[in-house]
Amino acid sequence: MSERSIGLTLAYPARITNVEGEYLVGFVDFPEALTSGNTEDEAFEMACDALNVTIAGYIKDGTPIPEPSVSKRGEYLVPVDPNVAAKAFLSDALRSRGMNQSDLARSLDIDTRNVQRLLDPTHSSTLSSISEALKHVGLSITMTLVDTGPNRRMLRSAKSGSGTAHVLRPMKAIRGRPARTKTS
Repeated sequence: MSERSIGLTLAYPARITNVEGEYLVGFVDFPEALTSGNTEDEAFEMACDALNVTIAGYIKDGTPIPEPSVSKRGEYLVPVDPNVAAKAFLSDALRSRGMNQSDLARSLDIDTRNVQRLLDPTHSSTLSSISEALKHVGLSITMTLVDTGPNRRMLRSAKSGSGTAHVLRPMKAIRGRPARTKTS
């Protein structure tokens, strides 16, 4: 039996603009998620918070979460908190499969309140609990760690060698070009 695997990285493009000393952030896929900071670093941190809060609202409202747009030159990829991302995937998987919370509760043999907690982005669920729920909707969690070195906040996406997964790679802070890696 052949399996098809699609790797997704939940990170959304954002533009940081300096307007009279204030760094404004806007998202391509979430025009309602606007924030700012006094420095570029602070603006990026605020962007992470704004993105997570916006996606949490989508999950709570039952609104489908858009797939990330392809980032363009001058945009930053802002990653979603892994816990929020896993809950977003679970929420979207339930909706796309025509399942509700009661269906998942029966499948997992747990109380519906526990499923509500699994879907609540403000509730601190264990990764193993979310992973088990994802299995029951036909998904599994895999993890990729990215060493971004001194450019922790600068990320870009690139297709993996297989063409099915998106990989986050470090970027140079100033020019937005990929960081060089040393080869032996």
